[in-house]
Amino acid sequence: MNQISFSARNGLLSDAMKPLRPRLRERYGERLEQLYTELEDGQAERLRELRSNRTRRRLSSWPCISARCSPE
Repeated sequence: MNQISFSARNGLLSDAMKPLRPRLRERYGERLEQLYTELEDGQAERLRELRSNRTRRRLSSWPCISARCSPE
């Protein structure tokens, strides 16, 4: 995202300094959707990795996977 600040002057905030959601959506909506898609894809890939490694790990190592620590 670019470094444009939110202001009433550029139309992203109202005079009461509240975000103008339609204008924000118009300006940033496509990029935000792209970021959410990338995040979702990354999470799905991590889940696939965990599922594919499940048969190779001992059941006792599962709590360590969720805590991102190394198995015993």
